[in-house]
Amino acid sequence: MAAPRKVLLVLDSALAAAAALELSAALVRAAAVELDALFVENAAALDAAALPFARVLRHPGGRWEPLERGTIEDALREQARRVQRQLDDFTGRFNVPSMMRIVRGSIAAATRGTAGAADLVLVGAVAPWPGHSPARRRARRRVLAVVYDDSEASIRALGVARQLAADLPASIRLVVPASSADDFRRRFAAALRRLDGDRQATVGQQVDAADAITPQHLVGADIVVAPWSAFASTPTLPTGALLLLVR
Repeated sequence: MAAPRKVLLVLDSALAAAAALELSAALVRAAAVELDALFVENAAALDAAALPFARVLRHPGGRWEPLERGTIEDALREQARRVQRQLDDFTGRFNVPSMMRIVRGSIAAATRGTAGAADLVLVGAVAPWPGHSPARRRARRRVLAVVYDDSEASIRALGVARQLAADLPASIRLVVPASSADDFRRRFAAALRRLDGDRQATVGQQVDAADAITPQHLVGADIVVAPWSAFASTPTLPTGALLLLVR
């Protein structure tokens, strides 16, 4: 029997946790997993609360009031408690062992700090899938962008993406770093063979191999599946989508 995949969730809110755990359910259905979570307290929000001119509007039509650091800390603790409850519920339903740690910093820095910690790192920041409620997400076919660079990790990413696309369901968009049009066609064809797909069902997008993958390359994607190397040195992570990094 194969060893369980180690999956690490990197989260900064209960809303992000809900979307990440929905995707984690698909991973659990595909293979045995061990699931841990890293909740990231937003250090920038705490720093902003220390500014003398920081104000908060507690409800529409209300008055602007001073924003205090204690208010932010209370809100972060409440978010962490909500995430823990969501995680406990998930592990109870799927009988998956899990634990949660809390760190302070940024999502990007926390993600880079997880190197070697898991087989799959699922990153969920505030407002994943903007403008779409869980019911609307389930009612439409989602877009799953896969970064394929011909590396062993990107081959594993294709395998994960294929499982997710069948479970969700989702359409697949291949984002292919390539040095030329011929290189793109070769890599795109190789990826299609591994997906057992066809050119009509899978869209290909070429990215210059010399360029880093940026959020602009991933516009419209609900979920991004990528080898760890695609974002290891990139300070900006895609927003508005879940990011699944594969080692």
